Amino acid sequence: MKRIGYHYTPLECWKRIRTEGLKPYKITRPDLYLFPNGTTWGIWVWQKRMHGKAHAGSILYQMSKGFDTVVHLQVQYDPDHRLTPPGAEAGGGGIIQLTHTGALNKLQYHTGDQAWIITQPIPRSDIKLLKTYEFKRAWR
Repeated sequence: MKRIGYHYTPLECWKRIRTEGLKPYKITRPDLYLFPNGTTWGIWVWQKRMHGKAHAGSILYQMSKGFDTVVHLQVQYDPDHRLTPPGAEAGGGGIIQLTHTGALNKLQYHTGDQAWIITQPIPRSDIKLLKTYEFKRAWR
């Protein structure tokens, strides 16, 4: 049975996702130390829908990378496609759960928010656009 998660991405990526679905991309993080150079391929999926500072910070984080428009997606994923440690069997209990603490300068917007890395593509039929956030319209 599929589970629901959430993903933030720039509008430029959404244009491709609408037709191709979400495909794994390179993710490098210190807490992925079990993988060479802390790098793996997958799709970052938040376990719960963000609210307040966590939600705003997720949008601002994408914008801080140079994107003016960010979309918030709801995705359905197969729980057996969650990242496991090297050598472990998928669905065998060794699933890697990431606890994220995020900040932009002194604004801490995540404290212990949990995410998975999904290792297989998520088809377009399992992706729903929740909202589009456009920087230019934010303060009109």
